[in-house]
Amino acid sequence: MMQAVRSSRGSVGVSTPAKRMMHLGAFVHETGQHVAAWRHPDAHYRSGTSFSDMMEVAQLAERGKFDFLFLADTAAVNLEGSADARGRMGKVVKFEPMTILSALAAVTRHLGFVATSTTTYNEPYTVARQFASLDQISRGRAGWNIVTSSSPLCTQTVWRFTRQSQTTRTHTRIIMCL
Repeated sequence: MMQAVRSSRGSVGVSTPAKRMMHLGAFVHETGQHVAAWRHPDAHYRSGTSFSDMMEVAQLAERGKFDFLFLADTAAVNLEGSADARGRMGKVVKFEPMTILSALAAVTRHLGFVATSTTTYNEPYTVARQFASLDQISRGRAGWNIVTSSSPLCTQTVWRFTRQSQTTRTHTRIIMCL
């Protein structure tokens, strides 16, 4: 749809509609999407703890014109099952998202960085400060995936319990962060 617009000089012109653009995000599980992906011979099985592997992924996403790299996170550690079974779970050992994303911001120019951060088990001031820092370090390329962490595993991991309803906690903490 074309639209008539008036310039600051008073003349009338025609503006073209803004192009609709698709935004692409790279949802990265450090060792792969499948629970056993780390076992593939070509897998970056140390990606959860290797800065050079994470840097390669971020720079590849940037060269591929992705808009952002997303790292999911949880406040829980699943301690169910045997030690052997937990040892085969490639998603257990990984960097803390705010630290690795801040480091990756220094080796990229355009890629955005989105991290999950729970408002249930983190203090609002800390969450706000972490994302403000990432935003400053990345020159405005930070994003927040807000979650409320209702899993009982999170409570067991963090060793806290609150009697407020999840809705009340979530609303209060998000408002405090923003």
